[in-house]
Amino acid sequence: MRYFEGLSFAMAESERESVRVKQNYPFYYGLQYIHSGNLFLRIDQEREFLVRGPAAFLTWPGSYFEYWNAGEERRWHLWCCFYGPRVERMVSGGLLPIETGVPVFSIGAPELFLHTMQELIALAGTERGIDRAVMRLEELLYLMQETPTGKLARLSPYADFFEELLFEIERYPERDWDFGREAEKLHVSLNHFNRLFREHCHSSPRHSVINARMRRAAELLLETNDSMREIAEAVGLENEFYFSRLFRRKYHLPPATYRREFCGEAPSAEQ
Repeated sequence: MRYFEGLSFAMAESERESVRVKQNYPFYYGLQYIHSGNLFLRIDQEREFLVRGPAAFLTWPGSYFEYWNAGEERRWHLWCCFYGPRVERMVSGGLLPIETGVPVFSIGAPELFLHTMQELIALAGTERGIDRAVMRLEELLYLMQETPTGKLARLSPYADFFEELLFEIERYPERDWDFGREAEKLHVSLNHFNRLFREHCHSSPRHSVINARMRRAAELLLETNDSMREIAEAVGLENEFYFSRLFRRKYHLPPATYRREFCGEAPSAEQ
């Protein structure tokens, strides 16, 4: 398939507690996402912005960019840098809006944006995942523009709690998560907790755990030689057939095929 040709990835990374200071003329176009924390952004030593996470901003060749943490709080910073003739079509078609007056976009669905960005970072580093990485990049650029530019996220007394909870789910997806206990921490009923979770995370608690488990499973498929049963157990699922069904639902490929496609390794007989 040649549909996704014309775009290459120079780098794609994530820093959970970044203190990185950047001052340069970039060689590549970049999608920068601040999931949490604040950032000062200055462009061409003139235009200045306070980027409050969750928010995304763009960088591009020909302008001088400076950015650093606003205050002592560290930021969760994810970025992807890319280049190629396909970028020109993105710009001319409005998908990559580098000529807007305010190149900072508040993200209305931060969990979805974070998860898609993490998938992009994982795929951009694999030889066989480039087409899917291009798809993820274009999806992110579309999502970025769904919230009006410059719109501030609504403040909530629960924002820090749910941000930390999502981080813990991402870090320990294999846990037997008890959201009734999490609701007790906020002194609210489980039904009210579920509504708050959806409001802040744009997903249900159950689906957030499943998605985190599948992302961890995808990492294990690419980074280990563990069997399907071992990977299912490692992400908190006792039934490998149920694991396979969940994985196929998310990635549209069986786990063994995913491993073969993106690692170039033949599956074992047990798989």
